Amino acid sequence: MEYIEGLRLKEKLNDLLSYERKTICIALGRLIGRLHQKRIIHGDLTKSNIIIDKNGKIFLVDFGLAEYSGELEKRGVDLLLAKRALHSTHYNYAQQCFNAIIEGYSIEMGAKATQKVIERIKIIEKRGRYTVER
Repeated sequence: MEYIEGLRLKEKLNDLLSYERKTICIALGRLIGRLHQKRIIHGDLTKSNIIIDKNGKIFLVDFGLAEYSGELEKRGVDLLLAKRALHSTHYNYAQQCFNAIIEGYSIEMGAKATQKVIERIKIIEKRGRYTVER
């Protein structure tokens, strides 16, 4: 195990310019896409489990809830958790950030696979509590 010097995404997001947030979120989406390509589900993609070092390199930490699966449902839940984490405290630009994550994810996973995950996220959201649309 090694110590990663940097800030958690939740601490850094407010201090970034719009294009910097987008750049980081695209890179994050690519990283998530690479995990999903290898059938790795993080399981806890919150802003506290994403560290950015002084050079802008992104690290995912805390794989305690991770699992090995290629299931569409689990990929959707992984990304939905990231989306909800953004909306919980950074609602002013949460959608911009999530769109950038999906953009990066699509670079790694391809448009067809990404569209399937987006469709699954919508289904999962409708199953949840306190949703506007059911």
